[in-house]
Amino acid sequence: MKVDWKERKRFRRVWLRALRTTTEKQGRGKLGNAADGYCCLGLGCAVNNIPYASERGLLTAHQTFRLGLRPGAVNALATMNDAHGSSFSAIAAAITKNPKKFFIQEPTDAR
Repeated sequence: MKVDWKERKRFRRVWLRALRTTTEKQGRGKLGNAADGYCCLGLGCAVNNIPYASERGLLTAHQTFRLGLRPGAVNALATMNDAHGSSFSAIAAAITKNPKKFFIQEPTDAR
């Protein structure tokens, strides 16, 4: 599958904005939906129109790839959301503070 770096940057920007500003309820234990509340990962899919199953606990490999997340980042973000009870804004701050921990970086020759 070809990597669309522009799309990934747009996804990241839209997702971080949503984490900082959303009025959606925050859920735990599953990706979620508007009625029950979103996990931070489910919110990322929802605001970027990436199809997902709301009852799943984690993203699929395809969803992880589309968002440009490192594989280990999915578990780290789910733990922050579910086990630690971090708010959406705290999760956004953690991602912003250390984006290389969470996102695959664009190779310099791809720019």
